[in-house]
Amino acid sequence: MSKNTFKKLLSGIKNNIRKQDTVMRKSIPPNEKLALTLRYLGSGYTMSDLHIDYRIRLSTISNIVREVCESLWATFKKSCFPTITEELLAKVATEFEERANFPHVIGAIDGKHIQVIKPKGSASMNFNYKHFFSILLLAACDSNYKFLYIDVGAPGKSSDSTTFKNSTLYKLLKTNKIKLPPPKPVDNSQPGNATKCVRTELIDFFMKEGQVSWQMKKI
Repeated sequence: MSKNTFKKLLSGIKNNIRKQDTVMRKSIPPNEKLALTLRYLGSGYTMSDLHIDYRIRLSTISNIVREVCESLWATFKKSCFPTITEELLAKVATEFEERANFPHVIGAIDGKHIQVIKPKGSASMNFNYKHFFSILLLAACDSNYKFLYIDVGAPGKSSDSTTFKNSTLYKLLKTNKIKLPPPKPVDNSQPGNATKCVRTELIDFFMKEGQVSWQMKKI
């Protein structure tokens, strides 16, 4: 992270995370709180590692990370996650076509497992197919790798499709509260019967499991 980026983050949250000095001890300054949190988020270090490096109690580190993360989210959420509008999605689609030659793409979406300690009373809900406990991060981004939307907290056992169907994004799309750009033809496409012929060939070719060798392993 550049110094300018660090200073920008610090200027946005320093008043929210600053504490008063007391007779007993001096408070941890905002810049050190932010540096500690960024190191925890970006390095893979545990809080025990940070306890050794920073000489700060584990309980204090836990409180700092939570405090700083909540302040970052409250301060920068609106500037980092724009309101999804028809105009924004049209711009995203144009950039995807220009950069990747994929027409009509309004976002790339995928899920990521975030490893956690097993939550109390969760049974096997957070135990995923990779054989560890997790929660799911579902995220959509544009062609510049900038987030358009995130949903965090689904249990690790959930599939990507289930997580998507339970997300606010899916509900907004289903209820037409997010307006999509109007349809338009794809350049150099062949409408009508030619498309139907291709579809028929594909249906016949993949009409049952095992029709081609890799299907036995992939389905």
